[in-house]
Amino acid sequence: MDKSIINGLHMTNNQNLYIWGAGSIGVPLANYLIKRNIDVSAIIDNDSHKQKSLNLSVPVIPYNSISGESINIFISVLNKVAIEQIKEQIWKEGKSDNILSFEEL
Repeated sequence: MDKSIINGLHMTNNQNLYIWGAGSIGVPLANYLIKRNIDVSAIIDNDSHKQKSLNLSVPVIPYNSISGESINIFISVLNKVAIEQIKEQIWKEGKSDNILSFEEL
């Protein structure tokens, strides 16, 4: 799966990867990727409680705290409506992020 994510996002070795969703899929996925020496910069989640309470090897941050023009985001959410809402939030910020979800693997 790690190769599918990297290839799907067309990432190079020195690009940052963010996982969107600090839930039952996103946290284990981040840990899985980290164990395979893939640099996960942070987990993005809009839930301020998760941003403050989860003790993980990477920070849980709100999307608007990310700087830079283009980043790689893997959406670990499975709900199609939620995926579309996340994509809409990203597009409204005007960033040219590289986005991938499980649907597109």
